[in-house]
Amino acid sequence: HLAAFPALQVLDVSGNTRFTPEGLAKLRKLSNLRRLGIGHCHLTDAHLAGLTGLPLTYLYLGENKRLTDAG
Repeated sequence: HLAAFPALQVLDVSGNTRFTPEGLAKLRKLSNLRRLGIGHCHLTDAHLAGLTGLPLTYLYLGENKRLTDAG
């Protein structure tokens, strides 16, 4: 589904608690993504590993209490 939005620059999916680490990693296909909101999503460090390489200038992670400094 993400292939339909190759120019997407801003995405806020805060509050979505259904993300898997593999599912979140699919956002890497959005090479123009600059701003990402994924607060209140019950994320873990494994979720963040899949975002490596995105050219983000803004990342909102608020209220993801299972994240650690290692993530």
